[in-house]
Amino acid sequence: MGSSIRDILQAIQDFHSGLSASDTAIIGDNRPGGKTLPPTLAVLAGELSLAILRPLVSWSHGNNAEVLDAVPLGVSAQVVVCFSILRSQYLDSPIDLLLVHLGNATMSKGIFVGLSTIDIVYRIERCPDADSKVVAQSQTVLVGGPATNAAITFSHLGGSATLVTTIGCHPLSQMIVRELQQFSISYVDLSPEFEEVPALSSILVPANGKRAVVSANATRIAAPRPEVKPGVLDGASIMLVDGHFMQSCIAWAREARAQRIAVVLDGGSWKPGTEQLLESVDVAICSDDFRPPGCESEDDVIRFFGPFGIRQIAITGGEKPIRYVIDDTHAEIPVKRVLITDTLGAGDIFHGAFCSFYNGKNTFLLALIKAAEIASESVKYEGTREWMAHVDAG
Repeated sequence: MGSSIRDILQAIQDFHSGLSASDTAIIGDNRPGGKTLPPTLAVLAGELSLAILRPLVSWSHGNNAEVLDAVPLGVSAQVVVCFSILRSQYLDSPIDLLLVHLGNATMSKGIFVGLSTIDIVYRIERCPDADSKVVAQSQTVLVGGPATNAAITFSHLGGSATLVTTIGCHPLSQMIVRELQQFSISYVDLSPEFEEVPALSSILVPANGKRAVVSANATRIAAPRPEVKPGVLDGASIMLVDGHFMQSCIAWAREARAQRIAVVLDGGSWKPGTEQLLESVDVAICSDDFRPPGCESEDDVIRFFGPFGIRQIAITGGEKPIRYVIDDTHAEIPVKRVLITDTLGAGDIFHGAFCSFYNGKNTFLLALIKAAEIASESVKYEGTREWMAHVDAG
C-alpha cells in the first residue's frame, strides 16, 4: 500500500532530524502551511505516480551534502518532495540540491517547432586573433538547431518526438532527414520546395570547451507556411517553440493551446514576434541573454511575463544557478560543477530533457532539477550526442 503524504513527509523530517524546527514546514495542497517557510527554503508538494523516491540527502555541515540511494518506499500515488537551498543560513557550509530521479514513465509525445541546422564544429586550441589562422585539431559535421537538438534529446529519453521545421530539397538537407530517422523522429517540413543550402553554423570549440557560434539561423530561408498540419498534435502532451520561423511557432502554439497541450518557450534571445507568441506559452525557459524591449534585468524579464499569465519561469546561465519562479515563489537551483569539455548544445539538451520530465504543474520543479542534471552531464563530452552513451535512455 502506498504511503500517505504525511507519512513520507514525516520520514523525510525524521531523516533530517539535525535541522531545526524553523527549517521545516507542514505541506499540503501544494502550498506550505503551518509555519512560515524561510525565504531560502524551496518546497514542492505534488501528486506523482512513482515506484520509488530516491535519493535522500544526508544533511551535513561540510562543504557538500552526500547523496544517497534510499530504500524503495513503495510510493504509488502522492509523494512529497522537499528540497532546500539554505545558502543564507549556512553560508560556510552550502548544502547541495536534493536530486530526485523519476522512474520511467509511459512514452509521451512532444512537438518541437523551430530551427534545424547543419553544424560544422572545429576543435581548436584557442580562438584565432584578428587577421590570423589556426589549424583545427578536429572537424565534425552535426545536425543541430535548438528545436532539433531538443527533439533528439526528448527521443533519446524515451519520448515520441515530432520536429516541425524547414528542411527543403537541397542535397545537404538529406543529412537532416537521415539524422531524424536515426533517432526515430517524425517531421513536418514547412518548406519542402526550398532549394537552397540549409542553415549552416560554424562552431569553434577551444580548449576550455566554451564554444563560439556563427550562424545565419533562419534569416535567409524563405518564410515557411504557418498552417498546422491536421493530426500532428493528436496525442501530444507538450510542445516546445524556439522562436525561429516565428509565424509558424505562433500558429502551432495557438493550436496547441486550443488543444490544452502545454507550450514551452525556448527563449534563447528576443525575436520580432515573440510578444505575440507569448500569448500561447505556459512555461518560459530563457537564457540570461533573453531581454524583451525595456527589460534590463532578470527581474524585469520575470515581470514582463506577468501580463501573459506565465507563472512557471526559469532563467538559465551556463554554470550559474538556475533561477526559477512558480507563481509567487522565487528560488534557485544550483548547477552541478563538472569538468567542461564542450558546452555546444547544452541549453538545447536542457530544454529537451525538461520536456521529457515535465508532466504538469506539480512536476515543473522536478523537471528542472533532472534536466539540469542531464545538461551538466552533456558538457563532459564532445559534441551534442556523445553524452547519450553515458546517460540511460528512457
